[in-house]
Amino acid sequence: MRHINWFVIAVLFGSFAFASSYPVLSGLKSSGSFLGGPVAPSPSAAPTFRALTIQDIPGGVTSKATNHTANNADDTIVFTADATLTLPAAAGVTGKKYHVVASGSGTDITIDPNASETVCGSTTIQVNGTSDAIVIQSDGSNWMGLESSCERTTRLKITNSGTPTITSQQGNWVTSLSDGGTGVTTINIPAGIFSAAPTCSVTITNSGGGVGRYCNFQSVTATSIVEYCFNSGASDENNDVLCKGPR
Repeated sequence: MRHINWFVIAVLFGSFAFASSYPVLSGLKSSGSFLGGPVAPSPSAAPTFRALTIQDIPGGVTSKATNHTANNADDTIVFTADATLTLPAAAGVTGKKYHVVASGSGTDITIDPNASETVCGSTTIQVNGTSDAIVIQSDGSNWMGLESSCERTTRLKITNSGTPTITSQQGNWVTSLSDGGTGVTTINIPAGIFSAAPTCSVTITNSGGGVGRYCNFQSVTATSIVEYCFNSGASDENNDVLCKGPR
């Protein structure tokens, strides 16, 4: 009779019993992997994605048409009329962010920090016009602007066929134009738009040409810009003005 190796049989039986008690190990052979276990089924369809919308922002959107004091529940605050937004003490809400939007046409929003605190280094700043916006965050002492929010970029189109007029503008950053004679126009800017003189550029938009066409700035301050745009010194020029400066 062939000799039976009872030791081998005992080892095999013990291994089977151990594996049966631990399903993960029992799957080693059938799964073909070291860890074993069940394999996740393949998805029946490819996942779909959509663009992030403002409603996806944590904290949601608050719409205001009057003065408002920001609180911890606020995140994005959309103003549809002139108003003042009062900020809480920065020390009590370190890291808190507010996204402030001026939505209504001609809307002027004043952002006023608590006590002697500042926002973008100023005691107050403004958000003006349609779709102007700013993102600010508390650093524990004051409010800083994120994503270049402390800078304002503005545009103005001027038509000048003897008397300068505003064709269009981005935001409410210009109140009026003053005619200073042939080629000379003063752009009047209300207080609060820029906290210091902006950096500006100007482009002639008249059709046609001429060697004598010229346009530059005689002076630039936070509240006025004097430009000199002429054609051979005898006529005015239509032009676009682009300015960028601190709120």
